[in-house]
Amino acid sequence: MTNRQQQRADKVVAAFKELIGDDACAQISATHFEDLTQMISTALGEERRAAAEMMERVAARLRSETGLNELGM
Repeated sequence: MTNRQQQRADKVVAAFKELIGDDACAQISATHFEDLTQMISTALGEERRAAAEMMERVAARLRSETGLNELGM
C-alpha cells in the first residue's frame, strides 16, 4: 500500500465518520475503522493495478501496430 493510498483511505474514513456522526462513531470500535481504512486502501490499490494493466495493454497494442519495439523509436 502506498502512502498516497493510505492518505486517501484515511480521508474517506474521516468523511464517513462525519457523515454518521458522533453517536454512531462511538458504537464502532477503532479496530473496525482501521479495518475499513485497510479495505478502502486495498480497493484503491486494486484499481491502480487494473489501470496500470490497461495502460500496458494499450502500449503493447500501439507497439505492435507500429511495428516498433519501443514507442520512443
